[in-house]
Amino acid sequence: MDGYDLQARYAPFVFALLPAILVAIAMIPGLGQGKIVTGSFTFLVLAAIPLVGTRIARSAGRARQDALFAAWGGMPTTAMLRYRDTRVNPQTKKIFRERLSRLGASFPIPDEDEERHDPEGSDVKIGAAMDEIRRRAKEKGIKAVHRENINFGAARNAYGLKPFGLATCLLSMAILTITVAMRGGFSPTALDFVVGMTILIIAGGTLFGCTSEKVRHHGEAYALALFEAIETVAPPARRKKSL
Repeated sequence: MDGYDLQARYAPFVFALLPAILVAIAMIPGLGQGKIVTGSFTFLVLAAIPLVGTRIARSAGRARQDALFAAWGGMPTTAMLRYRDTRVNPQTKKIFRERLSRLGASFPIPDEDEERHDPEGSDVKIGAAMDEIRRRAKEKGIKAVHRENINFGAARNAYGLKPFGLATCLLSMAILTITVAMRGGFSPTALDFVVGMTILIIAGGTLFGCTSEKVRHHGEAYALALFEAIETVAPPARRKKSL
């Protein structure tokens, strides 16, 4: 896995699965300290988790992304450059659009009148230009863009995994409660108590931290990072020195 896979996909999946892992440690004696033999079934399962987890997280995030963009009125990288959008200072937006026009005739940037008469067509043109900026920024390895892309991906995938994460918390707490009750006298151990409290904290973090507003915040931050990268990936043409 690369850095994006690890932070934006695998980490949200592990967070969603963590309650079940904690309950397994509490229920199975020695599991937390046990050695895993290479080639064993447990080893194969643990080795497969990163591969499967990243795929699940990506699919869950992608499944909700289109609905989020629709609710926001479009992708932030397109919507925030519209003349009618107010999230970016008008003068700053003018500078960004002028820089974007440096991409050349292949990426025409609509003016205000064109946007007013053909908003959908204008979005297509702006979107195509920003796709090119995104491609160039990735090619150049611009750190600010990469960092904000990871933050957006992590927030989006965590939001996509929210139903799974909450279900895991509920199921894990139920299994823990039943296990403690079956021992007789309902006297939880210190480990049971710590695991139970940790699951409640994870449930609270999932419920109140994995929200569409959090995804939107990181989406807008990513868009601003891309806008600022235009100057680097689409620099002004150099003037030829006169003889």
